[in-house]
Amino acid sequence: MARELNEQNLKEAYCKVLACTAITASESNWDELLPKLLKKEVRQSMHKDFPARVLACAINVCAGDPYGWNVKHREPEIGDDTTFGILYETWFKKIVWRG
Repeated sequence: MARELNEQNLKEAYCKVLACTAITASESNWDELLPKLLKKEVRQSMHKDFPARVLACAINVCAGDPYGWNVKHREPEIGDDTTFGILYETWFKKIVWRG
């Protein structure tokens, strides 16, 4: 059974997605890690490869167990001032939905 699509589960899934991309070392401490990550900017050196990598991880994490959500296959647009918080709000929350 798919997990409910609520803010807590979205944040948990987002941290798992970032862990999958190797941005974070662990997905187990997402409650402590997320507030710090949301303020960090996506480094310029990541702009080329990161969008495809984060989308692949979002599909892998969110479509699989325990979430079972649908994921729109759309890479995020990343600019010089894009933070992981901006990605969460303007991209991640818009590409997942409960089927």
